Amino acid sequence: MGISLLPTALFWILTSKYYSIKLRLYSAAVFTYAILCLYNKRVVLRTKGAHMFDLDFELSFALELAETQGRVMRRGFRRGRPRIVIKDDGSPVTDDDMKISRHTVGTYAKRGKKVASEEGGTGTYDDENVFVLDPIDGTLDYIEGQRRSPRKSMAMFSLGLVIKKRPVMGVTCAPLLGITPRLYGALSGRAAMRYENGDPKETLHVAESATTGVVLVSPGRRGERIAERLAAMGFRPLTLQPSVFKAVSIADPNLIRTFDARLLDEHEAVVGFISPSNHPHDYIASSVIVEAAGGIATAPSGGPLGGRGCVMSVNEGVHQKLLEAAQV
Repeated sequence: MGISLLPTALFWILTSKYYSIKLRLYSAAVFTYAILCLYNKRVVLRTKGAHMFDLDFELSFALELAETQGRVMRRGFRRGRPRIVIKDDGSPVTDDDMKISRHTVGTYAKRGKKVASEEGGTGTYDDENVFVLDPIDGTLDYIEGQRRSPRKSMAMFSLGLVIKKRPVMGVTCAPLLGITPRLYGALSGRAAMRYENGDPKETLHVAESATTGVVLVSPGRRGERIAERLAAMGFRPLTLQPSVFKAVSIADPNLIRTFDARLLDEHEAVVGFISPSNHPHDYIASSVIVEAAGGIATAPSGGPLGGRGCVMSVNEGVHQKLLEAAQV
């Protein structure tokens, strides 16, 4: 019997003069139980493909975890002199990267969830449903920042969630700016927020009406060529290293000003970020935050994110120009 027919059958039994009151009450209990069972079965079936993720719970869980890992980053940053290993691609990884990755992957493994981490994990970027982790995005800046005066770094913890190949949650934390950590979180289709002490502090909005402004690019020869094209288009290119820091700055330019107020004028807008060669762990979480703040995030081709590279911006007009500039 379909769930839509059960209420009708229950009403017929309760109102029929052919059944005793005792039998009516018993039947009502049985039919109510059946309705609830069928309803719960439908809920499970609807969410089975997403492994029954409760997104509100996942966001809260990830925010708390990001604060915890931010404290690990701060302790390692204050201690200094991290043990450094150079990976096959020439990038550095520290013992703090590995410690945060192991703890995060292990935490989700206890819940039966897969994590694809830059430093290994239990899942891959190709999994349909997977958390995507960059334990310390900007490891090089994490190392260099320990020699700055005052000590500061743009390095960030980044954790995203992909369901059915689509980014749906992003949480990032910048704990090394010398003040209260800047914690960000968003769910797809909801508002992007900056949090403080676990509570929402500020709703984030990109500069949707901007036609020009600062575009963040990566170091290197390709980044230099992109910067030249951007300058010819009337944008001001600004070269910074960590990908997550650059992306989140589109939604919150004060992130840059907190690191170094000289980098960005008080009323200057950050209108985009181009990285033709970064990896999913560099952009999954931040893309959700940027889009939830009203921005756009695509592959350098203009298609959906996936594989190497990303372009993020504040509106369609700016985005088309950045896509053109990225083709170098």
